[in-house]
Amino acid sequence: MFDKYSFQYHFKENFNTMQIKAFLTLFAFSICSNEVFGQSILLQHVNVITMSDSLIRYNQDVFIQDGKITKIAGKIKPKRKQKVKILSLKGKYIMPGLVDMHVHLKTENELEDQLLYYLAAGVTGIRVMDSKSAQNELTKKVTDNHITAAPELYLSYIIRREYSYSQESADSLMSALKTSNYKFVKLFSLSNDSTFQHLMNSSKKYGVIVCGHYPIYRQFSKAIPIDFDKVLNSNFKSIEHLGGYTQLPDDKIALAAQQTKANNIFNCPTIDWDIMAYDLMYPNEYKQRFTYSMIPKNTLDQYEQDYLTNINKAGGNDAIIDQKNKYLPTYQKKINILKNLYQYKCPLLIGGDAGNLFQMDEFNLYEEMTLWSQAGIDNYTILESATINPSLFFEELNKNGTIEEGKSANLIVLEKNPLDNIRNIKTIQYTFKDGMMFENAILRSKLGIH
Repeated sequence: MFDKYSFQYHFKENFNTMQIKAFLTLFAFSICSNEVFGQSILLQHVNVITMSDSLIRYNQDVFIQDGKITKIAGKIKPKRKQKVKILSLKGKYIMPGLVDMHVHLKTENELEDQLLYYLAAGVTGIRVMDSKSAQNELTKKVTDNHITAAPELYLSYIIRREYSYSQESADSLMSALKTSNYKFVKLFSLSNDSTFQHLMNSSKKYGVIVCGHYPIYRQFSKAIPIDFDKVLNSNFKSIEHLGGYTQLPDDKIALAAQQTKANNIFNCPTIDWDIMAYDLMYPNEYKQRFTYSMIPKNTLDQYEQDYLTNINKAGGNDAIIDQKNKYLPTYQKKINILKNLYQYKCPLLIGGDAGNLFQMDEFNLYEEMTLWSQAGIDNYTILESATINPSLFFEELNKNGTIEEGKSANLIVLEKNPLDNIRNIKTIQYTFKDGMMFENAILRSKLGIH
């Protein structure tokens, strides 16, 4: 039988959605510029990138009320005596807010600033793949307040290799998760082959999303991957870091991409992590990153000091260059895999997976987009991976992912068109989360970003 105490123990390692939302509310109002929660807003003369297609609806008015987009038209005239905040955005662009699909939350002391970075970067949703903050550390700072003024948090229940599941215990787990606040199961590591099969059977039975690292278990200290065809034909919904594909011979990658498309499996490549983890921008190219210019000075100085320390620990200049050259073929293979997934129109997800020096939480999502563009992926597909595709993944396209009447007012205002050049994503001026407006310049200033 499923051990309810084991289940409760696992939950201590995860977050409770309503608790976190309440916690965020404690500080959200203190940094919200032009606070408009519960107020009607009219965005005038703006160019709308709906993300329903690649067309732009020029010079439109967009009306927001009670956190929803209620009307889009060439001209909207508010009703008499209706209290409306009007924002003229002539020549600017709006599109759905971004969703980072691979996030690791920091410790309790760092969490507030980290979440503000998301808003400042135009991110209105995050898929939390792991966290250093335990639920019991947060309960002291929450209140019974259900106003959300921060990125939507899609929280995960994490499976690790320490726990094996029979079919009965897997059913009990998935049944409990279905009615919990957790949006999905993240497979971090795996105990054995049968556990994978039991979890997949149960996830399909109860309609629970399972995704994460490519399934690998250890036997006599040897890493054994689950058969690739078995994973692609299971209920596994997204694969992180292109795991599994990198072990395939080059002449099998195209076929794997076709199978991925046929089974509608998402991929979250997180290639910016590879760039920084393996020093592929060493010795000085990393200073040309967009995020480098935005890191607060004190943080940047610390990063530079830590970088030198890490280089010395690794053996110095020659050792770093040797490591870089050894990893380059793997990175180039990942780019080839990404191109194949794109060519066969497999669903892709943008994820920052920040954690290395100079990545900078959330803003490195822009770096990931730039890397995809350099690999030959068109701008619409890149934006799709951060808007529509996350909504498809969580099966909530009815409320998020595009700018349409009746959907949540989770959107961003940009000075330049990101469909022309993906680097224009960095020109975000305002972030709206459920109709609450944040001025990005003010957020950046409070975070010490210039």
